[in-house]
Amino acid sequence: MAHHIVDIPEDLAQALLDFRRAVGGKSSPDTLLRALEIGAALLPHAEGGAVTVRRPDGTEHRIFLPRDHRVRLAAGNKDLENRHRGERCFILGAGPSLVGLDLRRLAGETVISVSRTYDLPDFAFIRPRYHCFPTFTRQVMSPDEIADLFATMDPYLGDAELLLSAEEAEIVESHSLFPTRKVRYLAFDPAGILPPPPRLPNLTELLPNVQSVPIMALMIAMYMGFRDIHLLGCDHDEIWSGTYKYAFTPSFTINDLSVDKERRVVTSTHDLLQNYGLLWRQYRQCRLIAEANGIRIVNATAGGRLDEFERVAYESLFADTLSGGDKF
Repeated sequence: MAHHIVDIPEDLAQALLDFRRAVGGKSSPDTLLRALEIGAALLPHAEGGAVTVRRPDGTEHRIFLPRDHRVRLAAGNKDLENRHRGERCFILGAGPSLVGLDLRRLAGETVISVSRTYDLPDFAFIRPRYHCFPTFTRQVMSPDEIADLFATMDPYLGDAELLLSAEEAEIVESHSLFPTRKVRYLAFDPAGILPPPPRLPNLTELLPNVQSVPIMALMIAMYMGFRDIHLLGCDHDEIWSGTYKYAFTPSFTINDLSVDKERRVVTSTHDLLQNYGLLWRQYRQCRLIAEANGIRIVNATAGGRLDEFERVAYESLFADTLSGGDKF
């Protein structure tokens, strides 16, 4: 059995004790499971207002839920649901394995690009349909630095729709960023979880904080109904290579505390293993959700260590297209 230590603040610890007394939980695990079940029932109504909880005996209790601005912002994503039902897409990562690939083959495909891939030499030719950035770590970048990065990024994105963490909405608004671009927000939260299969991630609800931005892109792709999802440049091999590099020279410098000036990893092995464990669990959950919904996720990354998905050669994805056949 896996054993994980989760630190919670004193106020939540007291709340858990109070909840245990209220529900008559026989043990801490039993209490926690009951709390999660109740939380799951209330989560769809987290946009704020009153919720009446009706017990089997007919008694009712009214609960007032605080309005969550992140969920309010995410409500606008409803029109993305099944927008691309049955189609295929490419998730374009930033790993050095992209070097040497003919990325111009992606022109005309639906591409979801991530983070700073806009610095790729062929980015303007590829013209991604969507671009996504996860939540920024405030210990690494200040709001003004995030605004500067966004301003630098904007001219590169063409007409791509931009998906950001709802945490960045205030920065976008206060700095009047992306005035002509469609910007959407996802409600990431430490308490968010990837749903159990076959339920798909819902971009209008709370989502888990992602360990790496391809997880964000996978949730987006599945929600939009893509049938075939191809991963590119998702190397995830710094724990083995000892370096963290990109397939390009970034145009904007971020003070990344996990590497030195030569991009050598300085994070401790303990912390790397912890991070990789969380990341691989998120990838596995995405795979299980996809399989339960008839979605095929394949890894076309040239190399790397991600082994949760079927491997395919990048060039093989275009063989039928080049011969005049159907893309699928």
